[in-house]
Amino acid sequence: MLDQGLDPGEINARRKAEKVDDCEVWEENWQALEIFAQCQTQWRTSMSGLVGLDYTAVAWVLRLNQVEDELLTLQKLQIVEATVLKLMNGNRSE
Repeated sequence: MLDQGLDPGEINARRKAEKVDDCEVWEENWQALEIFAQCQTQWRTSMSGLVGLDYTAVAWVLRLNQVEDELLTLQKLQIVEATVLKLMNGNRSE
């Protein structure tokens, strides 16, 4: 968040406001969440913040994990990606 121009105090305030103790993940979504975690360093960025995941890297991770239904898993992954983008980039106007 430092590269987004936020000072450490604001970063800590956001972290405290967004802190969640537990989160339920349905079994049918677990694989997509695992793939997302494995792609956590594969973000494309711009001067305004995160843009989205690098889908070339995502495709490689899907193949590496021998995902049976790559399309369905990608669709689930995109839901996670969109949520993270919204949280990380805030409600910025483009």
